[in-house]
Amino acid sequence: MRRRLNYTKRTHLHKKDITITLIEDSGRKGFQASLHLDHYGLPGDGQIWIEAYDRNMLERHAFGTVAHPFASDPCFLDSVPGSDSCLFRVKVVDPGGHGRLLALAKALRPVLPNGDAPTTSLLRVGTKPLDGLTWSLEFVEVEHPTLFIDETIEAGIALPRQDPTFQALVLPAVLEQVLRQILVDLEYSPEDDPEPDDQWKQQWLDFAGGCPGIDGLTAIQNLTPKDKDRKLDWIEECVSSFARNQSCVRKFRKALGEIDL
Repeated sequence: MRRRLNYTKRTHLHKKDITITLIEDSGRKGFQASLHLDHYGLPGDGQIWIEAYDRNMLERHAFGTVAHPFASDPCFLDSVPGSDSCLFRVKVVDPGGHGRLLALAKALRPVLPNGDAPTTSLLRVGTKPLDGLTWSLEFVEVEHPTLFIDETIEAGIALPRQDPTFQALVLPAVLEQVLRQILVDLEYSPEDDPEPDDQWKQQWLDFAGGCPGIDGLTAIQNLTPKDKDRKLDWIEECVSSFARNQSCVRKFRKALGEIDL
């Protein structure tokens, strides 16, 4: 496993010490938190803040101190959906009033009251103004990529699931962009036991490697940044396989009235 150097001198909080549980009370969604931070050597009066965020939406909740981690008020999510796409950060801040960040855990995925994780799809879909574009793919922190559709399009987030024309023209392009981001831009290499921040990358590679005719991830194992052409060849093969398997050409020809499926 790769090691990452910490140049900030801030403490990295381990996810095993933090449990965020989604709740619902009288129709209002919120969360509860169980924190075990007493063994990090942080000041007991260090202030704890828990941030819930989803794309460009953020809520911040005070959660007591390192010595006494609790919320004085119920932690309801009024601005953030509180769904499978919601992530959390836990911050410990210097109690001296300077706001210096002492410790951090980010990209925390919540669990349901029964302990299960909310179901998460590879591709998240949302809507927002896109200044003339019909769709745009965005990558935020360590989350799965999000496909945004212009908010003026009434079909909106239903398009990737229900519209054959959109599926035929957009989804292969989305797959290509995601794989290029992972393998070329981020220079990620497949791993058997990826770090939490890399899990979404590995899941996308596993999906692509499972397309018909693609021999898993064999062709991209142990490649270096100098092997860009080999990565691009593999991406092209995966996208073509995906498009054939999804009958993208036939779907588009059907939409044009050229053939009957």
